[in-house]
Amino acid sequence: MSIKKKLIIIILGITLFTLTVGFVFVSVHASSYMKDNLAATAIKNAELTGQYAIVPLTFGDRGQAEKNLSVLRKIPSIKKAVIYDRDKNLFAAYRHPSAGQLPSIAFHRDYQSFKKGFFHVFRPIIHKDKPYGTVYLAVSLEPLVQKTKRSILIFAGSLLGLIAVAALLASIFQRTVTAPILKLADVMGRITTEPDYATRIEKTTADEIGTLYDGFNSMLERIEKGQAELKAERDFSTGIIEGTPALVCGIAPDGTTTFINPAGESITGYARDEIIGKNWWQTLFPQDEYRQVEEFFRDFEKGDVYDYEMTMTAKDGSRKIILWNSINRTDDARDVTELTGFGTDITQRKQAEEKLRHLRNYLANIIDSMPSILIGVDNETRITQWNRKAENQTGLAPQEAMGQRLVDAFPRMEEEIGKIEEAMRNRQIQERSKVARQCNGETRYEDVTVYPLLSNGIEGAVIRLDDITERVRLEDMMIQSEKMLSVGGLAAGMAHEINNPLAGIIQNAEMVKRRLTEDIPANRSAAEEAGTSLDKIRAYLESRRLIRMLEHIHTSGHRAAKIVKNMLSFARKSESNFAPHDLATLLDQSVALASTDYDLKKQYDFRKIEIIREYEPEMPKIRCEASKIQQVFLNILKNGAEAMSTNEVKNPQFVLRVMRDKNMARVEIEDNGPGVEESARKRLFEPFFTTKPVGIGTGLGLSVSYFIVTENHGGEMKVDSMPGHGTKFIMRLQQDPRTGNNDR
Repeated sequence: MSIKKKLIIIILGITLFTLTVGFVFVSVHASSYMKDNLAATAIKNAELTGQYAIVPLTFGDRGQAEKNLSVLRKIPSIKKAVIYDRDKNLFAAYRHPSAGQLPSIAFHRDYQSFKKGFFHVFRPIIHKDKPYGTVYLAVSLEPLVQKTKRSILIFAGSLLGLIAVAALLASIFQRTVTAPILKLADVMGRITTEPDYATRIEKTTADEIGTLYDGFNSMLERIEKGQAELKAERDFSTGIIEGTPALVCGIAPDGTTTFINPAGESITGYARDEIIGKNWWQTLFPQDEYRQVEEFFRDFEKGDVYDYEMTMTAKDGSRKIILWNSINRTDDARDVTELTGFGTDITQRKQAEEKLRHLRNYLANIIDSMPSILIGVDNETRITQWNRKAENQTGLAPQEAMGQRLVDAFPRMEEEIGKIEEAMRNRQIQERSKVARQCNGETRYEDVTVYPLLSNGIEGAVIRLDDITERVRLEDMMIQSEKMLSVGGLAAGMAHEINNPLAGIIQNAEMVKRRLTEDIPANRSAAEEAGTSLDKIRAYLESRRLIRMLEHIHTSGHRAAKIVKNMLSFARKSESNFAPHDLATLLDQSVALASTDYDLKKQYDFRKIEIIREYEPEMPKIRCEASKIQQVFLNILKNGAEAMSTNEVKNPQFVLRVMRDKNMARVEIEDNGPGVEESARKRLFEPFFTTKPVGIGTGLGLSVSYFIVTENHGGEMKVDSMPGHGTKFIMRLQQDPRTGNNDR
């Protein structure tokens, strides 16, 4: 669109907008004025009507009131008039046929509103501060609407006329603005066609157009001066290119070298006359390196290439790593006329980087090969180092862990944050030994060491976690084994010493009972000689409960004999009863025995315990002494049942597992009872150690079980437990204690 048309449209638009805004403003003001005038008149009429209604209201004269209202017929705009008495009842009314229903509610207060084409007004009728009722008038807004429509029609006609006049005037006066601009456009077109920057345009006006002429002339002057400066800068750039230590060369589209600077001669080993005119790529990139050139041009077609590494062969055969930057020059048709290349010899830098990379990989391999978890953190406990052991422990790759907060990537380290911050704050190593934690239902131990970073201005720490579970268990087993060995010798000696007096106690107790209770001639004869009868002696014994006491002596003696027998089993190992057995079957039989055990049923019904079996199918049979292995299983089941009953565990259960464990069989008996404190767990297999009240347990059950598994069967036995997490007994039995072979 030409500037002439634009000016005309702008002028007409401004005119139309100004007139419209003015009309809207005047219309709104006039409408508001007319509304206010109508409202004031209506209110005045309502007040007068109310005054005339006082007398009829006083005397209850409805006819007079309606006669007074009929006067309002002379005012066409009043369509409804109602008088209400003081009880809000309709007293008299006037309604124009075109009006709607009369209001059923009267307001005994001033109220007015414009609604649905009417002005509604309520006025209370008051005389000498005494209320008589209310008057209501509804005044039509139709006259006001008609006046508004006439005003709009008048404005529309006036607007069309004014726009026609404005269009005529705009077409006449726009020439004063467009003529100088068109002149300037003509001069600019000629300079574009024939670049003569010495041309100047004559100034004919002193307004903004004249200022534009001055600016245009000044621009031409600066362009002319810039051309001269550009030539000087081109000469200066040539000097820089010649003096720069980087390789600079020009390459034609067909690969021919057009120029090279002295630094390029030094890097390539070719003098200018040796390389200019020859193919740059074929000269410096032999066949085995030409693949780089093909890749370069594929990337170059997408745009200028920067920081592109290429391996180039110099004249003397040495290989140079060049950091290559290039730009292309194009003609008006956007065809490439020349490629300018800039190269920096980074051979030594790349060799140093390779050595550094090798060193970093070497250190990373050392860190990743360590059996410990190594984690580096900064002073905000964000991870800076994450070795392979940490990745295996958490399942989080190094690239995922880097930058995370330690407690987010490794939540169980939250309890160590205090130690880490203390190590960084005090610059001292912080250590915690044998820290217990639960892992997959198993108690494991680890040493935690925090090393503060103290050099090169680096703030942070390195956390080292060493899993010492096997060491702790080995130490416990060694301590346990030493105790068991010493107790084994002690048990053998004590058993032989105790057996003789114990046999005398049992036999004598049995003999006393027989001589006091059995009806045999010798007993009757002795009683008669003593002046009494055997029946009286029995009555006395029963009265004093002496027979029960003798039975207790007899029972306790046999119990002590059983303890002695178990103690003797510490000191000897017998293979006379070894035979292949199915451990799952032995375990099920032990459960059946436990459920019918009288002593256990007195305290707790074993059948209330849920039994969960997780048996590996097709398990090979194991050579063992079935009775002793059942004794071990039964002892563990009893202890677990008693612990769960004593602590009133809800939904008590045993989980029984039989599985392969490398070349051994593994049996696990796990309960969901209260668990065992660490101090007690370490002593569970000690002879005479018990957590039960005095007189309830002997403390030999688990120690005997331990010796049956370890000494008699050459296996392993351990326990995992933490307070509140139940207890798990783990037994590993060899396939064949003698040969290592298994009978199926």
